[in-house]
Amino acid sequence: MSRPRCAARLLCFGLASISPVILGGGCAVDDRALALPISVRRAIAGGSGAGGEAGAESNLAGRGGASAGGALPIGPSGGAVGNAGHAGTAGVGSMGSGGAGPPILLKCPDLNGNRVLDCEESLAQNGDFAQNLEFWLPDPHITQTWAAEQDAGSYQGSGAVKVQLTVVSSTSILQVVEYTRQCISITPGTYDVGVQLFIAGGQGTGNGGLALRWFSSSNCTTPGFLSVAEGGSTSEVGKWTTLSQVVTAPDNAQSVLFSLGVTKPFQQPSFEVLFDNALLVKR
Repeated sequence: MSRPRCAARLLCFGLASISPVILGGGCAVDDRALALPISVRRAIAGGSGAGGEAGAESNLAGRGGASAGGALPIGPSGGAVGNAGHAGTAGVGSMGSGGAGPPILLKCPDLNGNRVLDCEESLAQNGDFAQNLEFWLPDPHITQTWAAEQDAGSYQGSGAVKVQLTVVSSTSILQVVEYTRQCISITPGTYDVGVQLFIAGGQGTGNGGLALRWFSSSNCTTPGFLSVAEGGSTSEVGKWTTLSQVVTAPDNAQSVLFSLGVTKPFQQPSFEVLFDNALLVKR
């Protein structure tokens, strides 16, 4: 009579080792291959744990890796306890450096300090004398020339106007003044006016200045003359000087003769002044 096959098998796991033990009185040994769960097979293999995850952001440390497989040793053939996975490397982020913008190229000053370049707001046309003397008309005894590269602010490619007074009277002991002028249409109100000028030393006596003649006509014609506003004058030599004033146009003014003047004694042969950056802007 053959032995009865064992109806039950018991697989026992120990903490230190694992051994399959077949229980059952008089049962034959079941030599079929034992199929272990995947998780157990991985533990037996004893592989290293997965590395930690990288930090989600550059300033966060990565999380540590999981313990290696084989944390629970499985029998004598089980893999050794794996080493712990390395901590995930933190993502390294770097802040891009701001690119340098193009240089700001100034082309004229801001004499009235309103944060707007004078050559972009002045009612005086060609007040910066950037390329020529257009719009400026000299009096009879004035010789005016464009002074290239003699700009008051050394602005590249710009210049100034050289105004030279040459009238002479050997018998007069008085002073003489003449101008280069520009007629500008305006409305009544308050204006910022100004100009920069340079007087070279060694010329004798003289000065440069600014004057405004208001007219009720629209084209600065004499019958409509109203009054004069002085914008200041200077006789300082060897440096650029800025003249600036706040003036009020008469209530019925429609135009102004913006005048850059040179004064000298009649008996002196000549006197010259450089002018640049003529400003007239309504407040």
